[in-house]
Amino acid sequence: GNAAFEASSRMSRQDLVGKRLTEVIPGPHSRAEYAADQELLSRGGTHTSEVAVRDGDGRPHDLILNRATFCDADGQVAGLVQVMTDITELREAERAREQQLRLLQAIIDAIPNPVFYKDANGVFQGCNAAFLTMLGLAREEVVGKTVYDVAPRDLADAAHKMDAELLGARGQQTYEGRAQHADGSVHDVLFSKATYRGEEGSVAGLVGVMLDITQLKQAEEELRKAHAQNELLLASIPSILIAGDADGTITAWNQAAEIGLGLRASDVVGRALSECPLPWDREPVGEAIARSMGSGEAPCQEEVRYTRPDGSPGFLTVVVSPFITQPEERYGFVLAARDVTDRIMLADQLAQTHKLEAIGRLAAGI
Repeated sequence: GNAAFEASSRMSRQDLVGKRLTEVIPGPHSRAEYAADQELLSRGGTHTSEVAVRDGDGRPHDLILNRATFCDADGQVAGLVQVMTDITELREAERAREQQLRLLQAIIDAIPNPVFYKDANGVFQGCNAAFLTMLGLAREEVVGKTVYDVAPRDLADAAHKMDAELLGARGQQTYEGRAQHADGSVHDVLFSKATYRGEEGSVAGLVGVMLDITQLKQAEEELRKAHAQNELLLASIPSILIAGDADGTITAWNQAAEIGLGLRASDVVGRALSECPLPWDREPVGEAIARSMGSGEAPCQEEVRYTRPDGSPGFLTVVVSPFITQPEERYGFVLAARDVTDRIMLADQLAQTHKLEAIGRLAAGI
């Protein structure tokens, strides 16, 4: 053995010469290697193996054993040469890397949203458990594959296009897309992706996280339909209808209000009611709103004077009802007003007629 082998075995050259491997490095592995040596000597050639041993101080080492036979002058196998390479540091680095990979996998598996990462060619390098559950596939059916292997063509085309844009531009990317689940259902998804760099600083691939927004989209659609229905309902109400929040800001203004008050909804919604040029007597209306928001009552103001769209004087009956706004749970208001000008004028005319009739009866009696 050379000096390095002497140092490793803690034996001098004189002590080593003449001894078998089992005597130098005792243990089950040495017996197996001795048997391999005998088999190699019987046929000639080369042999490579890896063993774990302990040095003279009891420290563990990983070794690569490379053997080759040599022949005598007659061409017969005369012995063998063995080269031992200590790869302990390499194996320790590999074990540390494997531990880090297992830790990383455990971390991303704990994330409830699907997570995946790909190389610069779009090949999946890994993913979490949620991603596999979504697809209904095993890890080996995903890693090493592309999106075209795990998704329908149309969805794969869309994902590939966005991946190419991100890899070309670098940085981050967020967009709404669609993904097919294991049961065949297609869900609305918010994709958040970012590129990562390799050792040389060039883009090595991308990592992506998926957020299922199907229920959110459904809620948005239901809200849109409800809003449209409310708009139709407001438009169908013949009375003037105005809604405001707790700060007095107008939140709704129906078609009857546009016609009756001569102001378009687009000009007043979002503004404070007190700032709008309303053609009515502000004092009684303001008092009714203040009472409603302050006490929760629904006061009614009769014969509120206002200017009609044709410029003639008129009268309104105004009722202000409170409602609770969320999430502050403060009072807002709904103001309903109806033009009662014709009724009041008719009542005045009727009263005048009764007065004339009474005067006539009085004159006839005289």
